[in-house]
Amino acid sequence: MPLTLTQAERERVKIHLGYMNVSMAASLTFGFPRPVQTMFLVEDAMSFLNDDGVLRVRQLIAILDKIECRLIETVDFLIAENAGDTKINLDAPGMIEREYVRWSMRLADALGVPPYPFSKRFMGGGAGGIGNIKVHS
Repeated sequence: MPLTLTQAERERVKIHLGYMNVSMAASLTFGFPRPVQTMFLVEDAMSFLNDDGVLRVRQLIAILDKIECRLIETVDFLIAENAGDTKINLDAPGMIEREYVRWSMRLADALGVPPYPFSKRFMGGGAGGIGNIKVHS
């Protein structure tokens, strides 16, 4: 029997790619669809993963969950700049956030989908965002 992502894993994928975890009915505003068209791409990609793809996505979800936990842990260290002889790295949250975006991009690549273009997390740091098209000269 082929491997498939569980519902919980599918939700984690959407979270890590910046997508909303809402029903499609909730994605309507005044009768017009909100800009979540790319969510269909994510749903389809998760449905068509082969066994190796499922294993890779699960690995990436675990990495992203771990990075997210590290980001939450840094909040406790932001109240002090020094702890004895140890100096706290106040840039840690930003550095961890950039690492999170890097691994989220790997998840997007593994699925062949874009991250949610309106997600604040992906609007900076070269990860894309609405209307950003990389131009090489």
